[in-house]
Amino acid sequence: MKNMEIILSRHAGFCGGVNRAYNMIRKAAADSEVKKPIFVLGDLVHNKDVVENIGKLGVKKIEIPRKLEALFNNITEKIGTLVITAHGMGPKIYKLAKEKGVNLIDTTCPKVIRVQRLAKNFSESESSCQLIVIGDRGHKEVEGICEWANGKAIVAENKKDLKNIKLNSLEKIVVISQTTQDKKSVDKIFEFIKKKYDKVETVDTICMATQNRQNEARKLAKNSDAVIIVGSPTSANSARLWEISKKINPKSHFIERAEDIKKEWFKNCRKIGVTAGASSPDWVIKDVIKCLKNLKK
Repeated sequence: MKNMEIILSRHAGFCGGVNRAYNMIRKAAADSEVKKPIFVLGDLVHNKDVVENIGKLGVKKIEIPRKLEALFNNITEKIGTLVITAHGMGPKIYKLAKEKGVNLIDTTCPKVIRVQRLAKNFSESESSCQLIVIGDRGHKEVEGICEWANGKAIVAENKKDLKNIKLNSLEKIVVISQTTQDKKSVDKIFEFIKKKYDKVETVDTICMATQNRQNEARKLAKNSDAVIIVGSPTSANSARLWEISKKINPKSHFIERAEDIKKEWFKNCRKIGVTAGASSPDWVIKDVIKCLKNLKK
């Protein structure tokens, strides 16, 4: 293993949206004018290390109940400030917070906001249309987008789902997607639906940071003997990188942190590619690189 080369992707670690959310929380925690305690609605990002880090700043996590009204009815007096995570939420949270006089910090990624606004505009359009959202069912971002669409959106995870959905061929069909979907897979879905229906409008809503990571993951998988993908299993964009990589290179390993690395993965390997999801912090990536370098000794 002494001659093993380690190649880190140029697009690994915090994306702009996650970095923005993380810095907003740190700034709020240190600001005496921000009403305390601060509660984050769910995980700020899908990464345990980041969640633990902001916890040390006194920022607390609160689970989102099925009915948001319950959150405000039960613990309004205990909340100083509520934080909407980078994944975004539906419009109801803004309405309830205003009614109850609860301060909000909105860290929703600007790329996600764009998709939310598209969903709202298409659902309220005077010309009737059927809105399809390509994304992971139950994912916070997707649920928020559907809420902005006034519940009129249809969620499809893949081409198989679309085959089972009955659409009105006489009405316009609009297709958008979760920002962290696999670009190639979404393009295939766009192609499929355009062939099946005449009145179709597709909007590319995958963010550039996601596309760059996915393209780089493909290159690493092709040009490396083994690939390490750093990220949380609950992170959609990290899981997507692993799915892309393992299709090309079976020796692709999905880890959360350095201690998950196993030496036997790299037997007879000369070149190791490393990439990381958009919610993976720099300090975790550095630990992974350090661990791999120690294997060379």
